[in-house]
Amino acid sequence: MTASFGREQRLARRIALVVFILVVAIATPLIFLPQFRLDVGYRLGLVPDHATRLYGSGAPVELVVVTQDVPVHLSTPYKRYTAVYIADRTGGSVVLHDLNRPRDITLPLSTYDLIAASSDRTKLLFVDHSSAEPQAVLVTIATGAVQPLPPGDTKPDIPGNWGTDIGQSAMDCDGVSPHDTFVACIQHARGGTRYIFGSWELQVAPFGQPNTHVRRLFRGLGSDPIAGWTSDESAIYFWNENGLWRADVK
Repeated sequence: MTASFGREQRLARRIALVVFILVVAIATPLIFLPQFRLDVGYRLGLVPDHATRLYGSGAPVELVVVTQDVPVHLSTPYKRYTAVYIADRTGGSVVLHDLNRPRDITLPLSTYDLIAASSDRTKLLFVDHSSAEPQAVLVTIATGAVQPLPPGDTKPDIPGNWGTDIGQSAMDCDGVSPHDTFVACIQHARGGTRYIFGSWELQVAPFGQPNTHVRRLFRGLGSDPIAGWTSDESAIYFWNENGLWRADVK
């Protein structure tokens, strides 16, 4: 009896050790590898993954989003977010991939470090300060026309805040589409807690009804993304240090 009981104890300890090792082997990547944990969430259908990744982390691209303040009578203004270009600096040149028209625009710049906008948000100024004389080009969004400025000149003769970058601040829950049909939201876990899978979630809802008919589009990692709508509101682009994506909405 005593020998048999001792064998059962040893067997139980071995089983407990094996179970402990298996739990640690499974839990360790889930705890310490956020991307692995998020991938598990995708595979199990626990988080939304309704977006196409166009560029990975480290790609020399930037999403260019133009915002427009819309005044509201007796209330605070809201913002419309329109994604206009993917600025691609591959190969030592700057190419703008137009997100609303089937064209690419090549700029006579090797790089840039500032994007400013005209007051009416119809033109964008790309400036390269890397040389002794800054180089700048003015791009008309509607036509794609490119106007190089004289060397050293970084202020076109039209109204605009030409010394201020159009900004890379991510939207909160105020990303109104160009025709006021939808509002996009970069959502976080409520109550100050963190998501188990990922860092943030992109959601959209009908404009004016932010708490109804919410569509969960994508759960992502890293910093809150820069995001903007296509002009026809059919899709939303978003970008951070982990890549650049497109999610179809209509």
